[in-house]
Amino acid sequence: MKRCILWMLVIQLVIGPIDGLAKIVPKKETEMVTIKEGDTLWELAKTYFNDPVKWPEFNKFNEITDPNLIHPGEKLGIGRKVERVVMERREAESLLVRLKQEKERVRGSLEERDRIIEKAILELKTPLSQDVEDLIIEMKLAIDDLEWMLSEQKSSFAEKEKEILILKKERDELKEKVTLLNSSIDELTKKLSCAEDKTLSQGVEIAELKRENEKLKKEKREIKTFAYFLTAGAIAGLAIAASSD
Repeated sequence: MKRCILWMLVIQLVIGPIDGLAKIVPKKETEMVTIKEGDTLWELAKTYFNDPVKWPEFNKFNEITDPNLIHPGEKLGIGRKVERVVMERREAESLLVRLKQEKERVRGSLEERDRIIEKAILELKTPLSQDVEDLIIEMKLAIDDLEWMLSEQKSSFAEKEKEILILKKERDELKEKVTLLNSSIDELTKKLSCAEDKTLSQGVEIAELKRENEKLKKEKREIKTFAYFLTAGAIAGLAIAASSD
């Protein structure tokens, strides 16, 4: 038996995990994503929780038999819906990368222009001709244009940074609203439960009052019947007494 178990462990180490030994079962009422090739809980936590160290948070929304063995195609619960926030963050990060690349490209162009100008000045041993002077002026104008473009890029970068801050603020406000909404739902649930209990109690009281009312009606009918017979007996007695006289 021990030898059989040892061989199974060796086979698992060689060919990978056996189907059924490791799986993910998402819990109900949770948003889910599909695991792709190369995904790990560490990277997925970085994407959906903004912190890879928070990968144990997935245990709140899933039953994971082995966190080290997740397979492409499996469904993973991620809790509340965060796709829009993640998408906005990714777009902002991508935009930031593009702006930095454009800034480095413009800076490289300016440095290359400066090197060309310095080399041309050093190589000129004779008085500058008109053509060379015109070329230098043209190059200076081009440098001015590039500096203006760089300034515009900086302004655009600053605007994008403001947009990113606004998006982060909106995300935080959305989180606060969700928290308040959950609190309101819990409070309404409690009130509804109390109202149901009160309604049930009132229903019992109403049924009891109906029974008492029926009992009183019955007693009233019995009293009327008794009074009727009593009156009839009295009249008959008076009649008998009158006839005797």
